[in-house]
Amino acid sequence: MANMFDNTKLLYVRGYRKSPESKAFDSAYGIDEHGAKVEFTLRPMDEIHKRHEMNPHAVIPDFDRIALGNAKKAGCQASVDNSPENPAGLILFDQVERSTTDSSGVTHYVAQWPRILRHGPNDQAPLLAVPGYVERAPYFTTNQGVPATKARFLQSELARQMVLLRQYAASGDSDAYKLQAEHIRKLQIQFDELVSIRYRAVVIDADGESVNSLTYRISTLDKLERKLISIINDNSIEGAHGGVMIRAMDSQGQILLSASGGIHTRYDPLLRTGTNSTGAVTDPASEVSRYLASPRGSALFNLHRENATLELIPTRRYNFGPASNKKYARTIESDRMFQLFKNPADHTTVARHIAVRTSAPKSDINTRLVSEVFSTGNEIGSPLQVGPKGTTLSFSHENQAVPKAGRPTMNVGRRYIVETDESIRAVVECKKGEKGVGLYTDANVRLENYKMIGPAPSSGPSL
Repeated sequence: MANMFDNTKLLYVRGYRKSPESKAFDSAYGIDEHGAKVEFTLRPMDEIHKRHEMNPHAVIPDFDRIALGNAKKAGCQASVDNSPENPAGLILFDQVERSTTDSSGVTHYVAQWPRILRHGPNDQAPLLAVPGYVERAPYFTTNQGVPATKARFLQSELARQMVLLRQYAASGDSDAYKLQAEHIRKLQIQFDELVSIRYRAVVIDADGESVNSLTYRISTLDKLERKLISIINDNSIEGAHGGVMIRAMDSQGQILLSASGGIHTRYDPLLRTGTNSTGAVTDPASEVSRYLASPRGSALFNLHRENATLELIPTRRYNFGPASNKKYARTIESDRMFQLFKNPADHTTVARHIAVRTSAPKSDINTRLVSEVFSTGNEIGSPLQVGPKGTTLSFSHENQAVPKAGRPTMNVGRRYIVETDESIRAVVECKKGEKGVGLYTDANVRLENYKMIGPAPSSGPSL
């Protein structure tokens, strides 16, 4: 089972102790999520002290600041009966080392950094140690009166021009490559002016009664469609976009990737409903119908041959608030998100246990907007691999080829949609070429750096 709090530790703060000797011995005490008595001191890493020497305004964490700080910013309110059942201030400590357990049963820890998950009892309760991931996506705005359709056109044009760039690279025509790269750079500047990057936290509910496992029969497809819509609606709560992962499992309990995927409702700025002229959230029934008509959805019709079962895993996609989107747009935060939730080999998404601090907008106290996301555990794997209690399930390798370690499994002879650059998508084929099994363009150039999106339709343009 995956460790939900790997090298991190929760504290329901019941009080602070000030040392007469030094701030280095100040501490915070209370209980952890299991009710065990714990106490923490801070030992910030040398890098933090060096940063402070270069910039006196850089923060060195200390419990004085936390105990007395603004309850809406840096402070964390203690309460004598603070607990999971009656929560007040909550801190997630990072880079934790156990020190000793004293005669009164209190376990003492030393941590490098405190992260405030809840300032006090009036804050929304954070989402704790849940499997999930953070995704980033271009948001098509209407800056300077330009319709979002132009941004979508530029996105398609960038994809087309990237195909030519890679062909020039494969041919060795350096002059043509340089001219094409400059053309793409100018297109990218135009595109960036029309979009903004938005972040979303996706929570995966892979435990307990929420996972609906059933033996698949062709005759149940209509019931499956109704069930998918029901799960999406049930998870469209607290301002989240409800969703569901469809996980097809073979007789060995391994994931059949070609028939597995996910569905989410989403905000579409071009969608109009009634008198609404600013966009709307897509309809669950439409999203389910679209998915079942896709290659992965169509593959469900063949599962009766595989003696397969389906697992329907509820998911919820929470939007980041305006301030959080601005914060995570900074390079240092964007890089941190990439390191946590992307496979460096192929840029595919990975899930891990996360803690999510949320806040409510003034317009709706029942809505959750993401303020911050913290990793509390090791990488689990692809979102589709998240099993009960944080376990990692395996992909089926029957009749499949693995072109390279760390890549998703693929079927030889099938076509796939990939991202060859940020938001640039194209269709390629999995085959055995001169450099072994892999994804190849029509010009027989093997791709090395890409993100797998999924199977492609049986017809359509290739690279």
